[in-house]
Amino acid sequence: MSTASEAPLANRLRGEAQRRLAESLGAVRVVIDLFQRARAHPTLSARARRILAAQLAATLLLFLLALPTVLRGASYAWQHEAPRTVHRDEGTRAVRLGPGETEVHLGFNSDEEGIHFRLGKPGHRRDDETRYVGLDFLRAHAPWLVPAWVGFLALLSTWILIEIGVGAMSRDYTDEVADTLAREVGVEVAPPPRPPRIRLNLKRLWRKLLSEIGAFLVLASALPFFLIAQSLPYVGRYAYTGTFAAWGLYWLLVSTAAKSDRSWKMVDPPRPWFLRLWDRLTALTPRPLRWIPRGYGRLWARLTRSMNGAAAITEAAPMYVAGLLVVRVAAKIPVLSLVLRPLLPIAADLSPAPVREMGPQPPT
Repeated sequence: MSTASEAPLANRLRGEAQRRLAESLGAVRVVIDLFQRARAHPTLSARARRILAAQLAATLLLFLLALPTVLRGASYAWQHEAPRTVHRDEGTRAVRLGPGETEVHLGFNSDEEGIHFRLGKPGHRRDDETRYVGLDFLRAHAPWLVPAWVGFLALLSTWILIEIGVGAMSRDYTDEVADTLAREVGVEVAPPPRPPRIRLNLKRLWRKLLSEIGAFLVLASALPFFLIAQSLPYVGRYAYTGTFAAWGLYWLLVSTAAKSDRSWKMVDPPRPWFLRLWDRLTALTPRPLRWIPRGYGRLWARLTRSMNGAAAITEAAPMYVAGLLVVRVAAKIPVLSLVLRPLLPIAADLSPAPVREMGPQPPT
């Protein structure tokens, strides 16, 4: 009897999971379709290829010019600075990773010429039984591994920084191609104020800096809940990690939905779910103490007000926004970022019907 009743429930859950997965993959398919449309468009494809080729050529040229300096700096850091930055004399130095966590003893041993990482519980003496993992072991068995890894990271970070700079200088041309593609798929885009040119848009950089500061304040707005989770007995560390990770993931989704122009054009968007929940909890508080959660709720609402539109889009189509987040992460890959980054805002505007209905309504 129970097996027969559980079968429909399992089928419904399986169907719901498949539907949500299809919705999430729909965002990826939208990006792929936009790329194919751009390739099929004769004028747009040729212009996009010229811009991409110019960006790659400029990035490669600057990278080759910086290559000798980067390799020389990485080699010097490995040969001379790495041991000294850890410890400038013999012995060990204890570093606590966190409350109740493992201590790491860092030290430079001149006899074996290696940097040692000694892991043990807090309060262990130097002669206690511990586990050693040292760079001297790598030097003895794979001497090429650590210098190769240091060099790879130096070269990769140099390429990424140069690519970001080239992309910022040529942003006008990228926006022009993206706006043309957006009009082709029916997305309304405001005309640019001036013809595109090679420049560093300081206003855009200033807005980017302000948005990063705002993102930090939004993330820190739930600090009391992090402290409460950390103070829980026995599970405080795990509760803190889970709460912080869930809150950060949520705002990653919201910031991805904010790539859509519609999120900034919404007229009086609804309050996010956490503020609505907080209002209900505030109403349950005894009246003499109600001013405390009410004041915190007002501060919380003020810090997150600018993201209300993006939060509404995330609530209406969470799996579609999750698919956009996958594309956003892929857009961090070097070279691929030059192709995917202009397509992400268009894909965010091509959201499902329930989200499009929340856009600004024409005046009556």
